Amino acid sequence: MEEFTKIAVTAGISEMIKLVISTYIKPRLELLNINNKLGFEDKFNEYMERSYNSNLYMNTIAFKNQQKTIDDLYIPLNVSKCSTNNKDNVRICIDRYHDNFVPHYSKVLLVDSAGMGKSTILKYLYLSIIKENKGIPVLIELRKLKVDTSIIDFIVSEINGIKEYFSKKEILDLIEEGGFVFFFDGYDEIIDENKKEVTENLQNFISKTSTTKNLSNNFVISSRDENALSCFSDFQRFDIKALTKKEAYELICKYDNNGELSKELIRSLNGEENLRIIDEFLVNPLMVSLLYIAFQYKRVVPYKKQIFYRQVYDALFQDHDRTKGGAYVHPKNSKLDIEDFHRVLRILGFITLSKGISYCKEELIKIVNKAKSMAVGIQFKANDFIYDIVHAVPIFIKDGVEYRWIHKSFQEYFAASYICYDSKEKQDVYLWTMIQGEKISKYYNVLDFCYDIDYKEFRKAIVYPIIKEFIEYYDSSYTDKKYESYDRRVLDIRKNINFIYDEVYIGFFDKDKSGKRYISSDIFEQWDKSRLSKRRIIHTKYFNMAIGCYSKDKDLDVLIDLLTSKNSSIVKRVRSEDDLIDLYRSVESFDSDKYILSIENENTTNEEETFGLLNEFLIVFNHSNKINLSREKYIFNYDECVKLKNQIEEESSFEEDIFL
Repeated sequence: MEEFTKIAVTAGISEMIKLVISTYIKPRLELLNINNKLGFEDKFNEYMERSYNSNLYMNTIAFKNQQKTIDDLYIPLNVSKCSTNNKDNVRICIDRYHDNFVPHYSKVLLVDSAGMGKSTILKYLYLSIIKENKGIPVLIELRKLKVDTSIIDFIVSEINGIKEYFSKKEILDLIEEGGFVFFFDGYDEIIDENKKEVTENLQNFISKTSTTKNLSNNFVISSRDENALSCFSDFQRFDIKALTKKEAYELICKYDNNGELSKELIRSLNGEENLRIIDEFLVNPLMVSLLYIAFQYKRVVPYKKQIFYRQVYDALFQDHDRTKGGAYVHPKNSKLDIEDFHRVLRILGFITLSKGISYCKEELIKIVNKAKSMAVGIQFKANDFIYDIVHAVPIFIKDGVEYRWIHKSFQEYFAASYICYDSKEKQDVYLWTMIQGEKISKYYNVLDFCYDIDYKEFRKAIVYPIIKEFIEYYDSSYTDKKYESYDRRVLDIRKNINFIYDEVYIGFFDKDKSGKRYISSDIFEQWDKSRLSKRRIIHTKYFNMAIGCYSKDKDLDVLIDLLTSKNSSIVKRVRSEDDLIDLYRSVESFDSDKYILSIENENTTNEEETFGLLNEFLIVFNHSNKINLSREKYIFNYDECVKLKNQIEEESSFEEDIFL
């Protein structure tokens, strides 16, 4: 790494790229039937320089109208492999392009929540590949892919730039020789209506370009966590590790080069008695940058996420131009004040929530005009407002011909604010709709904001109907006399499992197949195929088995995750003390090669011998796409659910009596 860093300093980007071209492109051109090889090298060199410079700079809300490179702001993040046991618990520091990461696994899924730095890691790896002469990187933002454009056509267009020079066949021939690393950023940002086609396009491209003549091609996909990722079952998943407090402070210091503001913020954080309340801000790179902006504006540390984002918005709107005196605020072309501007952004966030985060100018004008028509009593011109959200209050970025939200979480914050402040008559409908089926994963961050902004309505619209249904199910299931001798804990866990999932399947591969890798759905061929399209595959293959869960209406596991993050009393932790391998062997040793959990008395999963064991098994191999090394799971707390249900009903009755 040091050798290539020196090259970067002394000879610059051009020399680094020339080295990559001479190593990976030039030798291949000798093997391929390509005319004007020298011209090909020059044009490919131009593309790589253009792409390198594009990925070198970070779009960060913390530094309005300032060019900041990744090297200026990046601190090495750590990723950890999702594995079946602690012995295989791989952790890698992304401080260079390590051979034991992407090259070793070849196909990598980089998954985590909003703002953890997935896109930054991909850009850093892209630049590192060139600096270290490790291959030919290609980075594609998946939100830019259109349904009618194949990935190879998109790549050819990117490489060609304005003028067409390379043919599709020439690029395909080059890719077939190997040595490429394809980064696909933001799988979760593909809009729903395009998801199926773009996913098939992506799978088709990866399948066709995985087989090469010489060096291998490698692939990385980044995304927030969602069930659709199970279709990339041959990819190894890695999660981004949370920042340590030391790393968070190091990042804060980078924002003002160890200046007084960063020192003051760190002193304030260290002096806070309620520091644990803002711990969630310090583990996330995006939140750390927003914390810096919020503190720069008001010199106080906000404790709730929605207050946090509002303070950042206020800071951007009231941004003072220090070169013109402390009182000078950039004028807004739209002439809107801070509250009206926020109101329009709330509407904008809501109506774009299902439209992705980037738009062409014509599309954005239509969206802004739609928002204007909904913002009764507010007058402005669409073009003026668009100018303001890019320049005066930079919530958007102009990226070539596209306009996009500075970060998806801002769209989600404004959308949640609209739902909670501006649509009271439909708020319960919107909240209930967002938890149906797999929508809850997509709208998790919106629901997170809504929980904090209007907890009372969240509780009434979402929590109450679910715990009411849970209590009714709990009281009516496993009431047969045979269960009277069963341990209350195991009954409690099984009732939860059967309520959370409509159906749970456990199946085993034949012993001679256990060494092979399977597509997730293969194990379920033994069950009714007509239900397969409705089933969520929770796990792919661990050892020689797989677990699948079918939830026809709501993914309650995700809701439980949200409630857990809020320290809600209506969820509780259950933990298995059993060894994972021992559990697996015990379940595998039973006569059946498959289990379907059911409340029917005659079902083998309800026999006393298997009842508790299968519970423990499902705690370890739980609902997520990653193995549960902690051997714990969160479920509903029946007693607390009863208390909350009674409390909500009493409050509702009291409110009704007031108006009688």
